[in-house]
Amino acid sequence: MEHEVTDMTGKPIPSRYKSIAGAQPDFVVPEVRHLRVVIHGAVGSGKSTLVRSIPNGIVFDMDHKAGAIVGADPTNLAVYCEDAGGYESWIDQLVEDAQRNKKFFDVVSFDPLNRYVDFVRDLLTVRANEGSGKNIDDIARWGKEGAGWDRINTYVKRQLSRLYFAGYGLATTIHLTERVDKIQKGNDLVTVKGWDSASTPAILKFVMAECEYACSAHRFDEVSTEDVEQTYTVRGVERTRTNKKTVRRTRFMLQFDPAVAPVATRMQFPLEDPELTVPLRGGWDIFSEAHTNAAEAVREVIKSGAPNESMKKTRRPSSSKRRPLRKKSK
Repeated sequence: MEHEVTDMTGKPIPSRYKSIAGAQPDFVVPEVRHLRVVIHGAVGSGKSTLVRSIPNGIVFDMDHKAGAIVGADPTNLAVYCEDAGGYESWIDQLVEDAQRNKKFFDVVSFDPLNRYVDFVRDLLTVRANEGSGKNIDDIARWGKEGAGWDRINTYVKRQLSRLYFAGYGLATTIHLTERVDKIQKGNDLVTVKGWDSASTPAILKFVMAECEYACSAHRFDEVSTEDVEQTYTVRGVERTRTNKKTVRRTRFMLQFDPAVAPVATRMQFPLEDPELTVPLRGGWDIFSEAHTNAAEAVREVIKSGAPNESMKKTRRPSSSKRRPLRKKSK
């Protein structure tokens, strides 16, 4: 049966709707300082170094290591608390500052989220025992059908949402460790590589689904050869010769390929290059530039009025063009 393809062109939005607070009739580009970014990777891959390079950023340094990173942005503050209650006080203060229009920091980083989940687990265990006469060793093992983990997940999601809706960007790091499993496929055992995280699957899926960018961090050595000029004197005559020198630099690479991510994620802007190489110290400025360029590319496509295949629908032909129905055989 043939189908007609027509553009889904609707009526213009009336101005009375556009003028109401909260209306977003045009293409809205999230600013870099209000993005939700997830950086996952192995320990030592450069995640903390990246979030410490964010201007006017605050890093919740769960592992008590980010504060010692050399080359951090001078406007970036690292905060270490011994429990989730301390970070709760910081979050309360940040939200209060935003409500009073006294917000100083732009981006809040949980570095790493795995450790924050552990802190919350301990905090909720203590609170469950206070004044209740209960003797709960671990809130995660309390209750039926994962009721304890539900409490932990709800608490973490609420804190992240409070910060985001108060106007802060979120740069969350997640420690992942590579694992190798053997699974049965037919009559053979097949080796499969995957990733393990100390965070609960529910939290991992939540931050991945609610972010604009999810990228994996990798650390590698970049080797190059440079020409070095050397000046020397022979019998009073000054001469110059060129020698080859091998230079080794440690670099970080951020991969944005959705196939690399351990959990499917939403990519709001397509990057021309799914990989970004950033220096040993810093890197957020390079990421910011890539985001800005990608957003501009999307704007240009919208302005040019290029056809969008996703804006078309398939419609059945009119009754005059339809084929007659076959009569059922007796």
